[in-house]
Amino acid sequence: MNATQPAPMLEARGLVKRYEDGVLALDLVSFAVRAGEIYAMLGANGAGKTTTINIFLNFVEPTEGEALVDGIVTHKDPLAAKERLAYVSENVMLYPNFTAIQNLEQSLKQNRPRALIQMATGSGKTMAAITAVCRQQAP
Repeated sequence: MNATQPAPMLEARGLVKRYEDGVLALDLVSFAVRAGEIYAMLGANGAGKTTTINIFLNFVEPTEGEALVDGIVTHKDPLAAKERLAYVSENVMLYPNFTAIQNLEQSLKQNRPRALIQMATGSGKTMAAITAVCRQQAP
């Protein structure tokens, strides 16, 4: 990254996650998603997509490495990181009468996130799409 280029909206730096039972879920995962980009993680169940997202959302801490949201390390300042995220689960609808798009639009209106994480499944594979939304001015 140079001085004229802003920090990525989402960045994984050498993420490792080893659970207490010894299962290695992530092994040095690194990527960067800049404003306006869409990054998709594709893979079979157990490939580490959900674990990666859970680290970004600070539901679990990495064993090693860092997940950053707009330059904020998620496990060091989780509240500041969460202010910049919106998460759309494959199963949960915040407003049951809304479509998925309407739920997303409502979340964007209320939270004004800088990044969006979505989960979707199909044909036995899961796709995690991470969208870096343009940086927004504080309200």
